[in-house]
Amino acid sequence: SLDYSRQARAGSLIGRINYANRHDADGVQVELDAYPRISKTFYAYTNVGYSNNLAVFPKFRAGFSLYANLPAAFEADAGFRYLNFDNDTWMYTLAVGKYYKNFWFNGRAYLTPADSRISQSYNLTTRYYLGGADDYISIFFGEGISPDDMSLAIQLNNDYKLLTKRVGAGYKFTLKTMNIFSLSASFENVEYQPKNTGNQLTLSVGYQRRF
Repeated sequence: SLDYSRQARAGSLIGRINYANRHDADGVQVELDAYPRISKTFYAYTNVGYSNNLAVFPKFRAGFSLYANLPAAFEADAGFRYLNFDNDTWMYTLAVGKYYKNFWFNGRAYLTPADSRISQSYNLTTRYYLGGADDYISIFFGEGISPDDMSLAIQLNNDYKLLTKRVGAGYKFTLKTMNIFSLSASFENVEYQPKNTGNQLTLSVGYQRRF
């Protein structure tokens, strides 16, 4: 994944190119994210993406969330995610976060209506800030498939809702103000076919340069 972001008074704008090889196929996806500021209390997240490699990425994706900064260091957001494979998939997301001293706690749910039932996915993230906004240690837990997880979202292209459980940790830090490094590791137990599961270890390294 390679991205370029621009921060302005109106908010941040991010362009991104993703590449993956899955199921013996190569795929490229282009995305555009925006975080427009609405007021001191509200800001939004918007996303659009496209790929012509349906076996690797959804053909179209889009997302929107409205965030609110609440009293007592709480925050909340609500919105939707849209993925187009052979059919349209709509997911709705709700989250609540809380800052406490150097900690940030966040719980997020994704709800997917289908066939008179609602599939559910949950994620819990905790960060401990060591300095600025880009210096922290994190741990996270999850159950179900998140449409925001680029490595697993392709599994949502399935009539049977596959179950995934995960646990992981990360470390993000700034070096000489302009350089940001990130490291993370996660362990997932993935249901790749109905009633059949396998384990997956994911290691990620990231680098950002401010200029």
